[in-house]
Amino acid sequence: MIWLYLCELALRILALSVSVRMIFRSNYRAVWVVNSLFLVLYATPSFLKLAAAVRGQPSVGSLMFAEVVELATSLLIFVTLLIAARVVNQNVARDKAHLSIMSRYDQVFTRAKDGIFIVDTSGRYVDANPAGLNMVGYSLEELRKLSVYDLVPEEEQVAQPVRMTEFRSLQDNQGLTSNRKLRRKDGSLIHVEIGVSRLLDGNALGIVRDIGVRIAAEEKLHRTTQLLQAMVESAPVAILLLDVHGKVQLWNAAAETMFGWKQEEVRGQPIRIVPDELWEEHLQFRRTMIEKGTRVSGVLTERLHKDGRRLQVRLETALVKGSDGEVIGLMGLLVDVSDQLRLEARVRRVERLEAIGQLAGGIAHDFNNMLTAIIGYSDLVVLESKNNAVVQHHIGNVLRAARRARELTQQLLAYGRRQVLQPRVLNLNRIVGDAEPILRRLIRENVTLRFINEYEDAIVRADPHQLHQVLLNLVVNAGDAIVDVGKIDVSVSVAENPGGEVPDGSYAVLKVQDDGYGMTDEVQKQLFEPFFTTKELGKGTGLGLATVYGIVRQSGGYVQVQSTVGVGSKFLVYLPLLTGVEADQTERSEIHVVTMPRGRHETLLVVEDEPSVRDYVAAVFQRTDYQAVTVGSAEEALPLFLAEPDRFQLLLTDVVLPGLNGCQLAERMRQIRSDLPVLFTSGYAESAKIGSQVLDERTQYLQKPYRIDELLQKVRELIENKVTESD
Repeated sequence: MIWLYLCELALRILALSVSVRMIFRSNYRAVWVVNSLFLVLYATPSFLKLAAAVRGQPSVGSLMFAEVVELATSLLIFVTLLIAARVVNQNVARDKAHLSIMSRYDQVFTRAKDGIFIVDTSGRYVDANPAGLNMVGYSLEELRKLSVYDLVPEEEQVAQPVRMTEFRSLQDNQGLTSNRKLRRKDGSLIHVEIGVSRLLDGNALGIVRDIGVRIAAEEKLHRTTQLLQAMVESAPVAILLLDVHGKVQLWNAAAETMFGWKQEEVRGQPIRIVPDELWEEHLQFRRTMIEKGTRVSGVLTERLHKDGRRLQVRLETALVKGSDGEVIGLMGLLVDVSDQLRLEARVRRVERLEAIGQLAGGIAHDFNNMLTAIIGYSDLVVLESKNNAVVQHHIGNVLRAARRARELTQQLLAYGRRQVLQPRVLNLNRIVGDAEPILRRLIRENVTLRFINEYEDAIVRADPHQLHQVLLNLVVNAGDAIVDVGKIDVSVSVAENPGGEVPDGSYAVLKVQDDGYGMTDEVQKQLFEPFFTTKELGKGTGLGLATVYGIVRQSGGYVQVQSTVGVGSKFLVYLPLLTGVEADQTERSEIHVVTMPRGRHETLLVVEDEPSVRDYVAAVFQRTDYQAVTVGSAEEALPLFLAEPDRFQLLLTDVVLPGLNGCQLAERMRQIRSDLPVLFTSGYAESAKIGSQVLDERTQYLQKPYRIDELLQKVRELIENKVTESD
């Protein structure tokens, strides 16, 4: 019996010892402490039984107590073991979950594309994943021998202690992110983005991402952006970007120059360059583009400069869309074509001028030939019928009509710049002074005509007769612009670099200013067009100002007009100013008394293809004691001259002839006789350009139609000059 109790006690003590050991080896100490206490109680009955057996006097009471304690203890142990079993099951499940987490962590750590580094508080590497090792080129063993300083480029090592200090000051839920360079094992540098956070054990966890590709892309994007920005800013055209609400988002340097608004003045503001009368059209244009997605190019329109000037621009527009395809704005390219349009208008005017000039020249050729005969024969009739008052009266009317026809032809030629000019060095003030008496008679009494001398020596080179015509036309035009009472100011001044279409330089300025009705912009645009007039039908030819324009341009000058409705008009004629000219070169020309000089039986060779003119000239020379040999072509004249070159004292030839022209004929004859006087005539103004012939004492030009006295005067001058040279 004793041995039985002894074995039972030993087993219970063994269970107690196991339970006690589990207290120190298990994470659930409380359970095992309770279990051990129960095992102590459980061993107590066995100890009591053993003690009673040893004494040999087992007590019924003690045995009963031992049995009760044993039963209660067994029950408690059973309950405790049930609880322990449940706790063990939970622990096993928790361990499995922990193992799963550790497995996933290991997979994340191992398979992560970004580098993962663990660094201790001294800055030395503790661990790294394969991606991190591949990134820096070290093995794990090599890396553990290094510190963070070893992978930092020299230029960034100065800042590394600061970064370490910042890391140590981090709280558990904070982190640091930065972009920097790392030095690989082979010495190359890589751009990385590093995110650092603190672990529970105080070490640092670094997530490192290679951003070399991104940096390269960003640099490329930056270069592209800079290039595009430079292109936009250096573009010779204005580039604008408006958002869908019409507010300016982009405004390049050319736009600043073109419109006068600085970029900072317009960005984020509604566009300010659209004239008020075009605003609704602009809004509709924007709406149509956005709704229909259309692109517009080559539109000519007007825009406003900051100072209020209107600019003619050519507009190119396109929609700007975002990455989602939605319209985010409108881009416009604007080219200032104001100068181009002015140039085109000038070219058209020149072309029109050339066409009218050619037309006028062609008309003048035939018309002047007819007028020469009409005027010439009328003069002969006047000479033959001095005692017949009726004939004189009628012929006077014919001559007046012929003169008006001649003036009309001259005006056409002046506009076409095809008339013959005889320029001289003269003082513009004296031209105005000479014309003053005539001008005062032309102006109505209710108009005050004032002459203002602002500059004494306004020396120019021009044809004085044509300048008289310019002044006359301008003053008459000013008088017509004054409906009732008014004044006209005529002045001469000088100007330096007047601007506008006038090239830089020094100019003498003839100004005619009135306070009449003024002109609209539309009238000003057509002001110098031939046959354009604002007068009633039959009260103007429309050639007065066209003639002014033609004469001034042919003289190398320019005309400007400034006019405001209700205020008046100002005409400015600019002629190149001459300096350093002697005063005696500007004296007014001598007024010749019209005479009919007779010949001394000289023999003249007359070459004229128009029979009526040829007969008229022959009659004049016969009446005034000249011997005239008349032919109709150069081919007829040349053999006569070659046969007797010394027979003829003068060659009178039309420039335009069938076959060999008058200039070529004169050259052939002068090859044989160089001192031969030559008088060219023509009804075609272009003939004024007489080739290599130079107008001098032996060569003169007489424009058709001419009067008898003009013809005889020219012939006499040439012959007498020849005689004087011979002497």
